[in-house]
Amino acid sequence: MTKLESFPKSLKKVLEDDSIVKVFHDFIEDSSALAVQHNVICDRVFDTQVAHRLIKHGSSDPKDMNINLNSLLHQYLGGTENN
Repeated sequence: MTKLESFPKSLKKVLEDDSIVKVFHDFIEDSSALAVQHNVICDRVFDTQVAHRLIKHGSSDPKDMNINLNSLLHQYLGGTENN
């Protein structure tokens, strides 16, 4: 993947807008890359992996601390899980 020459201003505006909730899964690395490479500081982010960790607080299953998006969707929405 190549680095963008310039980050789209319209996307930066949305990501930094505190009136818009942005939903991501496992956002920590993306957040860091956006900040370091493009000077984009996201505001009002809901991270589904973090939410799952809070719901499963106290779980002894290590998968609950680092659940992938496919497994999370399967667990909460049902359907067939494809790995």
